[in-house]
Amino acid sequence: MTLKVETFTVAAGGTEIYPMAHINMPLGVSVAPVSGGTAKVEISRTPTAVGTPAGAKWINSSLGNMTADTEGTIYGPCVALRLTATTQAAIFELVSQA
Repeated sequence: MTLKVETFTVAAGGTEIYPMAHINMPLGVSVAPVSGGTAKVEISRTPTAVGTPAGAKWINSSLGNMTADTEGTIYGPCVALRLTATTQAAIFELVSQA
């Protein structure tokens, strides 16, 4: 089995939209917020979530708000993920089958 690994560093107060159209589910998610920071992963099933994220409905993932290194799985289906870092930066690693 070949794995596809993508890593994103999101700056404090920043957000990254990650399109899910090319992803084989389930998706492994690892999150490492910088000390003192909080990170969260949200999912959207709104068809326009990638092109118009402000108009999409976003739902908190089962990972919740993370203040320490956390890992989990998103089973889908979803159109996009929104990766957010609050007061400190966070590193997000997404792993799927290639």
